[in-house]
Amino acid sequence: MNNKFLYLVLILLFGCTEKYDFKFPAQDAKLVVEGIITNNPGPYYVRLTLSKSTFTLNYNDSIGNDFYSDGYTPVLDAKLIISDNHGTTDTLVPCKDTIYNIYTWSPDNIIFYTDTLIQIYPTAHIHGYYQTNKIIGTPGYIYYLKILWQGKEYNSSCYMPPVPEIDSVTYEFTRAAIIGKEDYYIPKIWFKDNPATEDYYLFKTSGSVWGRSVLSDENIKANITGLNVFQGETHEWWRNGYPWAGYPYKIEMHSITKEIYNYYQALIMQFRNDGGVYTPSPASPPTNITNGAQGYFRASSVQVVQDTMPALHR
Repeated sequence: MNNKFLYLVLILLFGCTEKYDFKFPAQDAKLVVEGIITNNPGPYYVRLTLSKSTFTLNYNDSIGNDFYSDGYTPVLDAKLIISDNHGTTDTLVPCKDTIYNIYTWSPDNIIFYTDTLIQIYPTAHIHGYYQTNKIIGTPGYIYYLKILWQGKEYNSSCYMPPVPEIDSVTYEFTRAAIIGKEDYYIPKIWFKDNPATEDYYLFKTSGSVWGRSVLSDENIKANITGLNVFQGETHEWWRNGYPWAGYPYKIEMHSITKEIYNYYQALIMQFRNDGGVYTPSPASPPTNITNGAQGYFRASSVQVVQDTMPALHR
């Protein structure tokens, strides 16, 4: 009986030695669009990349300089056109890649030194950015984006909703020293939402990597009684992103459409995905770009407030 059992174990251990090749279906990289037009002065930018990362941190420009890459493959040979419903059409051009800064100083006032520092623009074409020439963002207008690339045409449109004015900012002191953390102030904005319309907002704040939160007015009252936008829905929802006491901060309040609100909400849900067995599989966020592209094109009115956080009194 023992010999039969041992023989069975040997069959199980060594009988299935054929290699199995897991062949996953190949997926073509998709065009990813990130485009924003606002009522602030232009130019406005559209970034084109591919959904497949290069996993490369460095690349060279046309004259051999090394620059940092965020790993996304830029699309550099597309044609982009933005137009509005009032007859303006604007063909975008590639953004500039580098800034050349010349510094001169004189140690001991004897010898003069000159040095050239080459920097990359944050919106450089080498990252996939294109910019407008003449179109102006106006609340109430509809904007259309057309992209021609590799024989395909991609289209999008977005309405620019108006945005209410930020009435004021107040500060709420929070004592955290009792739990071993620094005390801090929470800035809260005040504004009046229109109860007769369905409105959505995106807030960009200084003080964190993501620095964005989204809000539907179905969750708020018409007269905002101090909204803490630093504690909104972000990919770092577990962290405190409040600005430091005594330091400047900036809050941007953007109007967005419902489809853009849903796009950011889907991104937030992906960031919150913990990979557990009961967590739904992540899916591509909804897009307003046609022909299988990913990403978004949005038009937003913007209100901005900048101030300095109150100093802590010890």
